[in-house]
This record gives sequence, C-alpha cells and structure tokens, in this order.
Amino acid sequence: MPSRSRPDLFAVILAAGSGSRFGMPKALVSFGEETCLTLAVRNLCAAGFDRIDVVIGAEADRVRGDAVERLGRFPEESGTDIEWVNNRDYEQGRTGSINAGLGSAPGSCRGALIHAVDFTLVRAGTFEALAAAFHAGDWPDDLIFLPRQGGRRGHPVLVGRAIWPEVTALGPDDPLRGVVHADPGRLREIEVDDPGIHCNMNRPEDYEKTAAILSNLKDGGEPAHEYIPALPTSRRSRESGNP
Repeated sequence: MPSRSRPDLFAVILAAGSGSRFGMPKALVSFGEETCLTLAVRNLCAAGFDRIDVVIGAEADRVRGDAVERLGRFPEESGTDIEWVNNRDYEQGRTGSINAGLGSAPGSCRGALIHAVDFTLVRAGTFEALAAAFHAGDWPDDLIFLPRQGGRRGHPVLVGRAIWPEVTALGPDDPLRGVVHADPGRLREIEVDDPGIHCNMNRPEDYEKTAAILSNLKDGGEPAHEYIPALPTSRRSRESGNP
C-alpha cells in the first residue's frame, strides 16, 4: 500500500462533460458495478491520494448520487477525502473545469494531478508513479509531470502549484497544452508500463473494446494490449495537454 502522507498533493477528476459524442455523460458509463468515475476514484485511492476533487457539471446530482451509492464507504475506509465541485459553466470548455478544480485546492497543496474521467484504462500504478516523481525532487512546484509509454507522452498530467496561475489565465476552452509545452525545461517525463495513458473512451464504439480490457484485468489476466491501438486519443484530449 502506498504512503498516505501526501497532504501537499491532490487529484482533480474532470467529470463535468455531457459526453455529446458519446450520447451520455462518461462519468455515468458503467462496466458492471463500476463506472468510469468510480474506477478513477478507486485507482486514485489505491495510489495513496488523500484528497480527490471531482468536478461535475452535466447531470451533476445524478453523477454525484450514483458515484456515492456505488462507492459506499470505500473512500473513507481508504483514508481519502472526496470533494465535489460543481462547474455550472461546464459547457464552455474542459479547461474551465480544470480551473474549478484548482480553485478548490487546499492551501497546503503544492501540486495537482489532473485526470479526465474518460481515460478509463489508466492504472493506479501510473498515478502512484507521478506522485512519487513529484515527491522525489527538492522543489517540484514549478514542474510539470507527464507519463510516457512506448516513446509517447500520455495522460494524466501533474502540475506544480507555481504554474497554476498560467492555467487559470487560460480561457475555459483554451487548450492546456499551451502551458504544458511553454517551457520544455520544466517538463518531466515518467516512464510507465501503461498503454492506457494514450486511450480515452470517446465514442460509443469504444465502449466494447474498453469493457473487454477491463473484464480481462478483472479476471486476473494481463492487459489486452491488442485493443489499445483501436482506442485513439481524441483531438480534445490531445489539446488538454498531451501530444
């Protein structure tokens, strides 16, 4: 079990979108007893995060109620506090939801891991690796951390607090990648064995492929890597900070 002495780092789950191309909010898409949102929460808890802020918007009451019912006492028993942030202007763009999450950060936090709910296949180990890299440095507040697998950067992104003003200066639909790539000297790439960092569930046809991979993992199998190339990263997710 990873250490839980991480009061200086928190996670933001972006779960506010309506999922217009998918046909429903992705936070509500279910895989048996879990949803995209509850899987993200469980993996972040497993990675040792003390605080998770979930930014909701579309069908906010339903998204929150569904997740609370499915998760039960799991976050509390894991030692994780869940905060719900309602972004009523979610339709204006994803970066607006990022800023809503950053705006709710505890004063003690020096960094934020930003995770989009539709990257369902990202493993807990990737979250843990980014957190470990953040804490390995003497002064990570002005650094940005991205996972890399197979020579490609992916999702999520961890942003030191000194860089947050550059993010909050963006418009609600401005891409985060402008901040991420503004200064290569402050970017750190962390190697992970996780092809899921490249794959978001963007359209209904991606669901069956994602479900097959999750089912294989649940049954104790190895990740079905052959499915991964069939789940392309969308243009919007690339603009959020990933190449």
